[in-house]
Amino acid sequence: MLNNYFRFKKLNVLEKIQFVNIHQLCRNCLKSQHPIKSCKEKNNCKECNGQHNTLLHTENNEKQLKTYFLEKQESTFLATALVKFMSNNQDEHVLRALIDSGSQATFITEDAVQMLRLRKTRTITQITGIGESNKATSTSMVKLTIKPVFNSEFTIQINAFVLKKLTGVLPEQKFETNEFEQFQHLQLADPCFNIPKKIEMIIGVDVYTNILQEGLIRTSAGKAIAQNTKLGWIISGPVPKPSKNIRCSTITCNFKFDEVWENFNETEIRILTKEEQKCEDIYRLTHQKTKDDGISPFE
Repeated sequence: MLNNYFRFKKLNVLEKIQFVNIHQLCRNCLKSQHPIKSCKEKNNCKECNGQHNTLLHTENNEKQLKTYFLEKQESTFLATALVKFMSNNQDEHVLRALIDSGSQATFITEDAVQMLRLRKTRTITQITGIGESNKATSTSMVKLTIKPVFNSEFTIQINAFVLKKLTGVLPEQKFETNEFEQFQHLQLADPCFNIPKKIEMIIGVDVYTNILQEGLIRTSAGKAIAQNTKLGWIISGPVPKPSKNIRCSTITCNFKFDEVWENFNETEIRILTKEEQKCEDIYRLTHQKTKDDGISPFE
């Protein structure tokens, strides 16, 4: 039974459901060591007569979480971070996360869960976007620990709801970082924030409030900002207008190599900057060439 029943009653419904799922309690009697199908108590919900405790009642017996991330932000780029995950076999993996302070919870892709071999806990969670649109349902959640990609003693254990897909790559297109010279001295959470890459996790406000630190820097134009967090500085703001001189870097490897050379008429040889070299090092450590000449993250 719950050790502190009165403290449990003070939680809101979503927190109660999350507590029950994490500790694998019966959703009917709130006791452990048996599933709800084996529960001998016949006390159904007093609100809807459903087979769950009245304390866990919601309007449709589903948790409803809201996330305000919009998939297509063509004129802006959103804050991202590279985070280290520890798998169940103690291997470290680096994945890209979107920092979304407008989301009530944290989410992770099914692919990432399988790669990290995380144990899933069953749940029923409805995720709703802006205007009650773009609804999705998560049927499981996981507990995991993340930390920055740079040397740091900071770690945080989080609960994440599992979804098959979160969004496409972010940002949608690579953009120049010439306007962000004021950020060059910072320990960035994602040194390659301007390069498209798949999002494997959305870090919501439940985690964001625990990683936020004092420190905010704006560009001279006052548009893009850098916010300090325990995962590093995160960058967000309007996408800079494209430069007339387009450069091709070896770290943008989303196409077949022969197609790149066919469409690239000018060859420019130059020495990579410190930030560009850091991006290339991270990319080489976390990606591999596939049989069809594509690029995918290490598994």
